Amino acid sequence: MPPSSDTRISRVLQGLARFIIGVVFIWAAVAKIVDLEPLLTLLADVLSLSEPSKAKPLAFAIIACEIGLATWLISGRAAVWALVCAAVTLVGLSLATFTMNSVNPELGCGCGLPRVFPDLSYPLEVAMRNGTLAAIALIGAMGALPSKGTGVKVGTEAEGGTDAPRPPV
Repeated sequence: MPPSSDTRISRVLQGLARFIIGVVFIWAAVAKIVDLEPLLTLLADVLSLSEPSKAKPLAFAIIACEIGLATWLISGRAAVWALVCAAVTLVGLSLATFTMNSVNPELGCGCGLPRVFPDLSYPLEVAMRNGTLAAIALIGAMGALPSKGTGVKVGTEAEGGTDAPRPPV
C-alpha cells in the first residue's frame, strides 16, 4: 500500500527541517573556521584564560561537533534523534549565550553568523534565531513520529492488515 499523502508531507517537512538546520550548523562551522578569533576571544573571556590561543582545542571541538551534527541531520540516519539533539543543542547554546552575556554584555555568541536584528540585544537575537531553529527541529521530529490511527496497516493483504506490530521473524 502506498504511503498516504499525510505521511509523504511529514517526510518532506522532516527532510526540509533536517536540511535547513544542517545547513545552518555547517554555515556556523565554516564561519568559525574562516574567522576563529571571535570564538577564541569569547572562550578565553568566559574561561578566564590568559591568551585566546589557549582556547583552540575547545574551539576546534565545537566546530567538529557542529559539522558532526550537521552531517547527521543531512544524512537522514536516525532522523528523529538527530532533530531532537539539534533542538537540545540550540536551546543549550541559547542558555550559554544568556549566561555569558550576563557576565559581559559586549560578548557575542561566537557563532560566526551575521546579526540579523542589530537593534536587539545579542542574547535576545540569539534566542530568537536558535528558538526558531529548535522549533523547526521539534516540529520536524514530531512530524516523523507515527501517530495512532494513521490508516497504515501492517500485515498481508490476505490477512486484511492490522495496526499491531509484526512479530519478529
